Amino acid sequence: MSVAMKFVPWMITTALVMAGCAARHPAPVAGQPLPSDSSVSVVPSPSSQFSAGEAKLSQVIFVTMYTFEVPYGTVSRDEKFWKQIDETALDVGTYDRLLRNGIRVGRAPLGVWSTLAPIIDRQITSYRVDRFTTFSGGDSLYVNMSPPLDDELLFTLDRHGAAGRWYDNCQNRFDFSFRWERHLDDTLRVSICPLVTVHRQRWDYFLADDPIERRLVRDEYLWDLAIRMDLIANQFLVIAPSPDADDPYRVGYNFLTADGPAYRTEELLVLARAPVAIHHARATTEPTVSLSN
Repeated sequence: MSVAMKFVPWMITTALVMAGCAARHPAPVAGQPLPSDSSVSVVPSPSSQFSAGEAKLSQVIFVTMYTFEVPYGTVSRDEKFWKQIDETALDVGTYDRLLRNGIRVGRAPLGVWSTLAPIIDRQITSYRVDRFTTFSGGDSLYVNMSPPLDDELLFTLDRHGAAGRWYDNCQNRFDFSFRWERHLDDTLRVSICPLVTVHRQRWDYFLADDPIERRLVRDEYLWDLAIRMDLIANQFLVIAPSPDADDPYRVGYNFLTADGPAYRTEELLVLARAPVAIHHARATTEPTVSLSN
C-alpha cells in the first residue's frame, strides 16, 4: 500500500470532525455583533425569540388614571361634554345596561382634552392620580371607589328587571386589567369591572375559652356591568355617572358619587396611556403607584 493511500482514511476522519464542529457552532447572523469574550453569552433580543404579537405581549404596560371630583351634575348632566366623547365604543346592549345602572362610558382622542379640561378645571375640588404598571395579561389591579361601609343595598338592572342584594362590612371597588390586543397593532384592551369586597369575621370555638378569630374576605364581582374597551396611544377613556345615578340604590350612585361637606359630588375617571395636562393645582392628593407582577 502506498504512502498516499495510508493518509486517505485520516483525511476523511479529519474532514468529518471539522464538519461536526461547524454544525455545533454556526456562523453568526449578518449584523449581529460578536462577544468580545468567548465565555460571555449574548442574550437574544425579544424580536428574535418571539413573533411580533408575542413580543408585544411581553412588554410592560403603563396606564395613568385621573380621578376628578366635581360638584354633582358637572359632567353627568353636561351634554356639551359628552358630544365630544365617542360613546359608541361599546356595543349597544352593554352601553344601555351601564347607562341604566348609573354609569356612562366613552372614548376620545387626546386632542379633545384641551377643550374638555377647562370645563373640569372650573369646577374641580380635588383629584387623584393612579399610575398602573403591569405586564400584559398580568394580575388585576383595583381602586377603591368608596370608604369601608357598614352595610349597603345595591340593585342591578338588566333586561330581566332589577335584582337587589344587601352587603355587610363592605367596600366598593373597580377592578382593572390590561393586555395587548394580539390582532391589532399598538392596541391596549382595557377591562373594568365593579366589585364589592365583603369582610366577615368568624370565631372558632374549641375546648379553650379563647376562640380563634378568622377574617374572611370575598370579592363579589358585578359581571353584568363589566366594561371592555380598546385604547390606542393617542386616546383616553372616560367613566362618569349617568343621569340614572340619581337613584341611591344604583351602582353609579354608590361607586361614582359621594356626599361632600356642603353638597354632593361626582367622580370623573380618565384613563390614558400618555399624561394629560392638568392646570388646576388646588386640593391635589399625592399620586399612587399600583404594580402588578
